[in-house]
Amino acid sequence: MFVPSDLTLLQFADKLVENLLTPSVKNFTRTKIPSPVIIVENETESPYCSILYNGERWHVPKIDIYPIPGNNMNDS
Repeated sequence: MFVPSDLTLLQFADKLVENLLTPSVKNFTRTKIPSPVIIVENETESPYCSILYNGERWHVPKIDIYPIPGNNMNDS
């Protein structure tokens, strides 16, 4: 999987504030170039996917993650 350039990646605070529907952001970064990522967690209820990017865990909207073109393990 990969993420495109100029995408904002988020790190959320560990604890949610009571009565808050969305988690609070504690850190963010933007990708400079399209980059391969590893999906760490993909909960069905969440609009975000947890990925490993540059050695850190980040969250990104699921709609912004794409398969790597031509990376089919069955092709020989």
